[in-house]
Amino acid sequence: MCSSDLALGGLYLVAFVPAYREIRTFAVERIRQASAVKDRFEPLGELESDPFANSLGVHRGPATRVQLRFDASVAGVVKDRLWHPSQQFKDRADGSTVMTLHVSDDYALRNWILGFGSHVRVLSPSSLIGWAAGELEAASEQYDGVASGAPLDPSVQPALPFSWFGHPTA
Repeated sequence: MCSSDLALGGLYLVAFVPAYREIRTFAVERIRQASAVKDRFEPLGELESDPFANSLGVHRGPATRVQLRFDASVAGVVKDRLWHPSQQFKDRADGSTVMTLHVSDDYALRNWILGFGSHVRVLSPSSLIGWAAGELEAASEQYDGVASGAPLDPSVQPALPFSWFGHPTA
């Protein structure tokens, strides 16, 4: 069973992968090699009409209730666009707005949240609050010890917070 969808400017292939016994999503531009085979398969069923219905991007997963508070400086911009069919807003007296979504907690959602920087606060779920706090703290640490307005030395690569190919970073 397979399907394709155009999303975020890319073409995606949704296909059942027997080795994993599940449906996977593939970005067509990242496929480096393909070959025709004579093997046939019996479709396991039909994909839903929108395989990415729960995502702000091209991901699959269960929907969860997400609440975000946008400050007054971006509230109008956020409310003017349809980000997801499930979105609902509750305006606050200070000009901010609380958005409620029923979407999957995936890369697309998290990347979208980070794009609003200090103008958004995650209110729920708690797992997303913890992730956002940790992500912003890690980003802030990249600027520790930098004088306000001082340019960063582009020739110096800060130590990465993870190991690469099993080798710990210095």
